[in-house]
Amino acid sequence: MDIDSLSLDAFCAVIIPADKFHESLSADFEILADCCNTEEGFLENAQELAEYWSQCDELDSAWANIFWDDEEVKSKEELVKTLKTIAENIKKVRKIPEEKREYDF
Repeated sequence: MDIDSLSLDAFCAVIIPADKFHESLSADFEILADCCNTEEGFLENAQELAEYWSQCDELDSAWANIFWDDEEVKSKEELVKTLKTIAENIKKVRKIPEEKREYDF
């Protein structure tokens, strides 16, 4: 699904904090959205990804794949904090029935 089809709740929960951290992180979540058929599928996969990366023992190797060794990237501690925030945001959005979520149509 295209990110333009996401509810504002989902977009603000995932894409905005990812983009505030680094555009490469938001791009990864945008690509993930393209691979999903529904918002719920996107939220489920995004939550799993955020939780995995925030607990990843191999964060150093994942780091290079996510950010292409960009020297302007904030610290790994900030990345983990952002990923945990995204995961928590997703949990909140998933509690909102889809028909009650806001859409920008």
